Amino acid sequence: MIGDHTEEQASLYVLGLLTPDEARKFEAAMAADPELAELVGRLDTGAAAFGWMAPPRDPPAALRGRIAGQIKRDAAGLANRVVAFPSRMAWLPWAVAACFALSTGVLSYRRFEYRLLRDDFLLRDRQQQAELDRVQARDVALQQSLDNDLSAIAEAGKKNAELQLLLDKARGEVADLQARNALSEIKIAMLASMVKAAPQAAAVVAWDGGAQRGIVKTVNMPSARADQDYQLWIIDPDYKTPVSAGVFDPGKGANFAPDHPISKADKFAVSLEKKGGAPAPHGPIVLVSE
Repeated sequence: MIGDHTEEQASLYVLGLLTPDEARKFEAAMAADPELAELVGRLDTGAAAFGWMAPPRDPPAALRGRIAGQIKRDAAGLANRVVAFPSRMAWLPWAVAACFALSTGVLSYRRFEYRLLRDDFLLRDRQQQAELDRVQARDVALQQSLDNDLSAIAEAGKKNAELQLLLDKARGEVADLQARNALSEIKIAMLASMVKAAPQAAAVVAWDGGAQRGIVKTVNMPSARADQDYQLWIIDPDYKTPVSAGVFDPGKGANFAPDHPISKADKFAVSLEKKGGAPAPHGPIVLVSE
């Protein structure tokens, strides 16, 4: 794109108003730039056209006298002479003035047009920048809102985690209390031998008063005869006689449940009874708890 300064230099070149050094530099630039050369051609053609379009001028009176004298001095050869018209230099000042005015007008119009385009561009740029600023402001506000929401979610999650830990801890404590309470209902009793022939015989009884059931395990117990069974008894102060908890095989141990509800199991005993057991102890007591 040819700038305003280059167009002005082209106009001065066509009018012959550049210095020789400036003209050489301009011709070098024109040789390297076809667009510039085309512009110079258009300006030169326009200058010539304006020269031919200039209004006719009457020749000076002195020139008229010289021409008349010349005609009188050489009337015989006038038919064979060719009258030279004024050269291009005679109308060149008018062409220069017209071309310069044209170039100045074109340059002024282009400068005005350029200013309009520049002002429109600047206005659009300011509008786009303002819209960009508004978009960026909205983005900042949205990002801030998102950050606030994420912070709130994170804080809520943290509180939920803390509440969950407290709940788990409370559940653990409740379970522990329940276990302790359950264990508090269980009584463990050690039964020692009362038989001289089997001093190493012993038994362990675990009694759950809440569930009204228990387990008996024995060691080093001699086998009973075919017509006899070992029978477990619970001694409760509420009953005048021991309460039967059933017969069992000493080699296997057994789960048991009393025949009557037990409120307090003070002691446990094992007797050797007839086959199938008895409603009250009749045989020898072989094991008893402290």
